[in-house]
Amino acid sequence: MKEWVDIDDTVHDLVKVNKSLLKDGTDKYKCSGCGAMGYQTPFVTAIELVGRGALMRGCSGEEQESDSPPKKVMIILSPWTGKNHDNILIGSIHKVVISPKKKKPNTRSRVWVMGKNHPVKLLEGEFKEFKRKPKL
Repeated sequence: MKEWVDIDDTVHDLVKVNKSLLKDGTDKYKCSGCGAMGYQTPFVTAIELVGRGALMRGCSGEEQESDSPPKKVMIILSPWTGKNHDNILIGSIHKVVISPKKKKPNTRSRVWVMGKNHPVKLLEGEFKEFKRKPKL
């Protein structure tokens, strides 16, 4: 079963899988919510979803939550002061680092990022997971 879906008007969270064009000149996409696969021809804003049940499977448009901590975070609240926190600004993106004491490992609600000189703990509500959207 095949279906064409407008990339700008779909509930699927389509993520580009390949780094460069495939041999047939298309890009391969996968929905991170339901796993539906699709192909896009360059300069076309629609994606052809393929596979049995690509449409019937449905998609909530939401990713399944995992217990693993995010790899990168975006700062959404910055209540800190001090020289070590100068690089932690609202809208800035930071790579998650290993907990300095390793007693309290990173979780989805508490992560550590690198300040200017030493790691800084971020709590729930101060950050959100950062995922890069594919460039089209």
